[in-house]
Amino acid sequence: MGKSGTTPVVGQVKTVARTTNGNEDNTWMIVQRTIGSTVKYFVEMLAQPFGVTDAHANAFFVDCGITVTHGSPATTVSGLAHLEGQAVYALVDSVQYGPFTVSSGEITTLSATNVQVGLLYEMVVETVPLNVQQELSLTAKRKRLFKAFANMYRSLAGKIGTPDLVYDMDYPTATTNPPELQSGIIETSIPDNSERQLIARFEQENVHPCNLLAITSEVHVGV
Repeated sequence: MGKSGTTPVVGQVKTVARTTNGNEDNTWMIVQRTIGSTVKYFVEMLAQPFGVTDAHANAFFVDCGITVTHGSPATTVSGLAHLEGQAVYALVDSVQYGPFTVSSGEITTLSATNVQVGLLYEMVVETVPLNVQQELSLTAKRKRLFKAFANMYRSLAGKIGTPDLVYDMDYPTATTNPPELQSGIIETSIPDNSERQLIARFEQENVHPCNLLAITSEVHVGV
């Protein structure tokens, strides 16, 4: 939860609990956040997994966020007093916008009927060192991650590469507006890299759906 790198961490999970609602499990957390200069504690629940029939406009991939549905298109999104002064991002009728700064508990977006808005977060997945062959003679040899293949499900976000550098994934050109979600294997060429222990890294920092199923790779040995 929160973000890494040069951006300050915006959330720290203090405790986790689970409840059930019919056939659904709900995961609840107490999260400590610093809003402005004030430390606050929030009770938050993880959104249910993005499913086969869920609409793109209803995808909830933000932290500490809210869903706002207008009866007719509107530009004002209220109910954000808990994030006063914070930079937030929004999925506005299936299109990403932001950052917006919350003022008086509100932001102003493009005219829309369905908005998911909250803090942007970063997801990071790293593989264990890739096992090229079961030969001790290869252990010390340098290896290059030549191509990475990410198996994605109903997604539009993600970067892939090595722990040193990741690259935007090249989704097929959109034929609709907003763009349709994509499922399938996305191939990404990885420029110069060479390591003895080869690790693939996937990152997501986007309000669009991102469902990573698997990572496979093409590796060159002794380069």
